Amino acid sequence: VTQKLTNTEVEIAGETKPIMTREDFTNIVQDCYSMWRTRPGLTDGTYFDHLSALDPREGVRMATADKFIHFTLLANDLIMFDRVERKVHERNVDHPGKRNDFDLLTMSLDDWIERPDQSMYDFLDFIFHNHMPENRKHAQAALHKKEYLAKASHPDDVHITSGKHSDTDELVQSLRDDAVFGGILARMEVLFESFLHQHARS
Repeated sequence: VTQKLTNTEVEIAGETKPIMTREDFTNIVQDCYSMWRTRPGLTDGTYFDHLSALDPREGVRMATADKFIHFTLLANDLIMFDRVERKVHERNVDHPGKRNDFDLLTMSLDDWIERPDQSMYDFLDFIFHNHMPENRKHAQAALHKKEYLAKASHPDDVHITSGKHSDTDELVQSLRDDAVFGGILARMEVLFESFLHQHARS
């Protein structure tokens, strides 16, 4: 993953840079350690204690560092999808009589939250097409919605970071302006937007 991100470059404001450098990874770790159990009252604190007690800007930095592997894996997946798609296209050009298709489905996280049954149905339909009966797709989608809503409404499963809050936009902007995360997230955003724009046209 690290090698693909350091070898893939994007352009922002006329300047071309790799999505991440090894120094970026080091800076994220050091930033997290600078907050972990270094504040008064948190010398033995848990991760949840930190998110509850830290200034919101620091808390969102810690949460971002904790989940950053998901960002890197998503970026890595997009890079690999692009390579596979190019290979499929090249093979189709070289062997027009043996056409291969490359299908990709992008789904919004908000849709999974707001429309869990329809999202599950769309997912199953994309994967299985007519190899799964329609009634089974609908049944699995309904079951997913039931289980999701039951879990989402359980008080023990409501995390401090769940939902959207009045300062969400402010905290997003603080990450954009952050010395450690700002540049990385901006370059990842360029990668994501480029990928989505490319497939919206295809």
